[in-house]
Amino acid sequence: MENDLLYYVTEEGVTPPIYTNGGITYFIANGEAIAVFFDESATEVTIPSAVNGYPVTELRNTFYNCYSLTSVTLPNSLKTIGNKAFSNCSKLASITIPSSVTSIESKAFFYCSKLTSISIPSSVTSIGDNAFDHCSSLTSVSIQNGVKSIGEWAFSYCGKLTSISIPSSVTSIGNSAFSGCDSLTSITIPGSVTSIGNSAFSDCDGLNKVTIQSGVTSIGDSAFSSCSILANVSIPSSVTSIGKRAFSNCNKLINVSIPSNVTTIYADSFATNTILVVSENSYAHTVAMENDLLYYVIEEGVTPPIYTNGGITYFIANGEAIAVFFDE
Repeated sequence: MENDLLYYVTEEGVTPPIYTNGGITYFIANGEAIAVFFDESATEVTIPSAVNGYPVTELRNTFYNCYSLTSVTLPNSLKTIGNKAFSNCSKLASITIPSSVTSIESKAFFYCSKLTSISIPSSVTSIGDNAFDHCSSLTSVSIQNGVKSIGEWAFSYCGKLTSISIPSSVTSIGNSAFSGCDSLTSITIPGSVTSIGNSAFSDCDGLNKVTIQSGVTSIGDSAFSSCSILANVSIPSSVTSIGKRAFSNCNKLINVSIPSNVTTIYADSFATNTILVVSENSYAHTVAMENDLLYYVIEEGVTPPIYTNGGITYFIANGEAIAVFFDE
């Protein structure tokens, strides 16, 4: 258990219900067949809907390190794509997940470097940790409404992923879930998500625009750190906490409005050149003053008079322009 090995618990001396069919090894639990092993040398496989009369409901480590596997057909009886089910299947370019599947578990498609697209049906409620981590050819992901949680590192370092739509059914985005997705250009976080995990979108070098919808209350530590061209962020009034280094090293983010009801924010939450637009006597105003940050006091909801000209950023005060930043 401690080392995630395959095991089956039975009384001593009793023959375990383990079968092999079409090169796939199954064991039977609670009247269902769980596929646990496949011949690593095979290139194509069709998983049956039943083995010896038992429905096939789960894959667990089944195709782990099957480097030659190019094609697999999954049955409509399948409920769970389990831990490491297709991990390191480096030649697997496409797969159809049937609508019977409810869970995609940890490292299910880890390092499937040829996988180009994936559609996650509405029947799936959770995407596990590292599920699609380092799928370096993945360009398109469709997540249907129904998924509630996106695990830690779930899509991290999918460097060719250009866009993803997070449905309103999602309530949590795990730590580093999309970290290192360099081709991602924009993202909208639905209001159903209450917390954006630590480093969730860190090091997304192509990310230019972030829309956070009303309902989100917490932006985690380093959530968008080192998104080097991020220039547009909208933070709704529902947000009360902005974590340490949340937008650090986002040097293209010239200004951002901080809602007056934010009660947690740090001196390093934003890049040193970002102008914090704050309400007078708000907590963000206090933090900005105490830490000598760039800030502008204005009524909440009013567009601040901030301009960029010739690479220099200015804000206007008392009818005069004050130069506060120059692009290095």
